[in-house]
Amino acid sequence: MFAYRDASAPSIEEPVEHKLRTLVRTDHCKIDHCQCGAVHISVGNTTVRVQTNNARELRDALVRAMAEIDAPNTTTATVRPRVGGPFRIVLPDDPEQDDGDDPQFH
Repeated sequence: MFAYRDASAPSIEEPVEHKLRTLVRTDHCKIDHCQCGAVHISVGNTTVRVQTNNARELRDALVRAMAEIDAPNTTTATVRPRVGGPFRIVLPDDPEQDDGDDPQFH
């Protein structure tokens, strides 16, 4: 079986000129987009070169991970209010107990 190469695609023998365009630069990170389609992600002195579809997947994974890290600690236990408990909070706007004071425990 013969495979035909796209005439517009560079061959292995032809050198590819890599021209980078900086997309984002912060104090510790830099993201460049290469003319060949790769994305160069630099954090500190480490650079990772990935294809654009992998960069998008990395973005999605980072967003999900950071949301998990930034989320407040939550519990999955269900808290059900006690009906007829020993305490009742009386708010100042309660027409039955409005004495002008702050909320009181009874």
